[in-house]
Amino acid sequence: MFGFAVLQSTEIYAVSIDGSGLRRITSRDAVAGSPSWSSDGKRLVYYEAEITELQKIRSAIRQRGTTQIASIDVTRGDRQVLTIGPGEKWSPKWIAKDRVGYVRRDPDADGGVEFVPPTQGARGEMRNPSWSPDGRHMVFHRDVDTRWPPVRPWSSRDPSFRLERTGVSPSYSPTGDRLVVNDEKAGILHNSILVMNADGSRKTNLTRSRFWEGDPAWSPDGRRIAFAVRRDFGPRGTFQLALMNSDGSGRRTLPSVQYAGRPANNCCPAWTP
Repeated sequence: MFGFAVLQSTEIYAVSIDGSGLRRITSRDAVAGSPSWSSDGKRLVYYEAEITELQKIRSAIRQRGTTQIASIDVTRGDRQVLTIGPGEKWSPKWIAKDRVGYVRRDPDADGGVEFVPPTQGARGEMRNPSWSPDGRHMVFHRDVDTRWPPVRPWSSRDPSFRLERTGVSPSYSPTGDRLVVNDEKAGILHNSILVMNADGSRKTNLTRSRFWEGDPAWSPDGRRIAFAVRRDFGPRGTFQLALMNSDGSGRRTLPSVQYAGRPANNCCPAWTP
């Protein structure tokens, strides 16, 4: 596997609100997700994909993959695939009795909203759309700020909380005056370790890697930082743990744990007190 976690087949189930009557709806030993009910409650629409296609899409090197939009009768189990062709199709929703909207994404092409029967809608990055009851308006979310680095103050609706947008696995120094974090989003192939003051000022790279380095954890005495490294994102690539001084010097890699005679993934370090 290319990612952090092992991908598994997922199926769709229905259950009464009191927890009784649990029943499996789909049975393909593949991946099914994001179900949406028709207005009469007789059918579900959802995305589906072979596990091998999800492996491509969820890999760190973000390969092109294919998902399809399907519907199923929840009583009889009659399944119908509503889309064809390559490309990612996600987040389907019933808009009317005979109309379904969904998002199409492709790393190498313009994405946007599309419909069944086949019609192209607005273009751009759109995720998890939802339509108004009359089908005339759509609400969705998307990332609107991709500037480097990802750590900066963020707006908060509650004045008792100050929010910071951070990278992955941020770790405070023991004195709380500094913060260490990834310098990019987790899925990006090249990641380094970034240190800064707790207020986000004086950002400095402790490492500048051609590979993936992340999950930093500050030692309780404040002198060292443990982190994970991955140099190979092929199917046999694994993570190793590494240590360095809090100023970036004295870097060394720790021996890998073995599993079934092969190096295992070693990541997400945590220090004893």
